[in-house]
Amino acid sequence: MININKYHLPLRTMTDASETSTGLIYVAPMNVQPTTGRIKIPDPLYEVEIVEPGGDIYWAYEKTTGVLVVSNAELQDDSYHSVTDTTIYPNDHVQVPSQFFPPSREIGTVEAARKITHEDAYVRRNQLRHFVYREDMAEGEPRSCYLLTNTEIQNRLEDPDDWAGDFGSRPQFL
Repeated sequence: MININKYHLPLRTMTDASETSTGLIYVAPMNVQPTTGRIKIPDPLYEVEIVEPGGDIYWAYEKTTGVLVVSNAELQDDSYHSVTDTTIYPNDHVQVPSQFFPPSREIGTVEAARKITHEDAYVRRNQLRHFVYREDMAEGEPRSCYLLTNTEIQNRLEDPDDWAGDFGSRPQFL
């Protein structure tokens, strides 16, 4: 698996003030915990006040692409489907709502997942998600952040083959 911190992606990071053509600010990668289905909220999201410690996080996805979005208030834009909200635990983890996990035989999961109409919005346990936002997403209300998959990150690179480091071929994600 690629260690995002080890290789520079041509995205703007929290410590890099230079803009890229994507206009995205890369915060951090985090894994969805395999047993609990929780994900840790990276500290920089508190620093730019996208979320507040112990506050609520609202979960939505973009209707056309299925890109997952978390915000500090329900998104009112018609291009997003708001699903539910959860509270940030004192250890900075938040429960990914059951509606975002693919249907399974677990009680209640199939019915909850049917409320999601876009398969690309599904989250998998132990999946790496990348917290990324545009500068304007951290201003005004609501403030929000994308939780992108490896593929979604790669699709937003200026040039998908423009990875720093020594790769014999294009990176293969798990």
